[in-house]
Amino acid sequence: MKTLKTNLKIKLYKIIFTILILSGVVTIILIGIKYLGDYKIEKENKEILDFYMSIVKIRSTENALKNGEIKFLKLPNEILGYERLYNNEKIIVVVNTIEMEENIFLSEINSNKNIIDLINSEKKYEIKDGKLKLNLKGHEYKILKVL
Repeated sequence: MKTLKTNLKIKLYKIIFTILILSGVVTIILIGIKYLGDYKIEKENKEILDFYMSIVKIRSTENALKNGEIKFLKLPNEILGYERLYNNEKIIVVVNTIEMEENIFLSEINSNKNIIDLINSEKKYEIKDGKLKLNLKGHEYKILKVL
């Protein structure tokens, strides 16, 4: 039971970090932090710290995430989505905030464009009729760069 609770807490921290850091609402610097809230950063919590550092790295290398205007997307159910636009750069962040799997369609994406998953660069996406279909597992998130 404790492992299930710990895994859920890790998923929730990931969702919160993804939303706050990439939207530019908050930037936190981790220097010598021993605790993250009431959550000790030890072996079981290394996953959260590693995740946090990867998100910070993505934000620091993408101008659209640092300087871009934010536009929230109208998505179904409990899916949070926004895009950050800066010059010709576009980053789309989508987060499934519930445990149920959801399929969503992102529209207004030119079919000549390539999509890069900034979390999993090996993942490929296909744009069909100007729409990108995404399957989001429970508590899953995607950070996509439109080229």
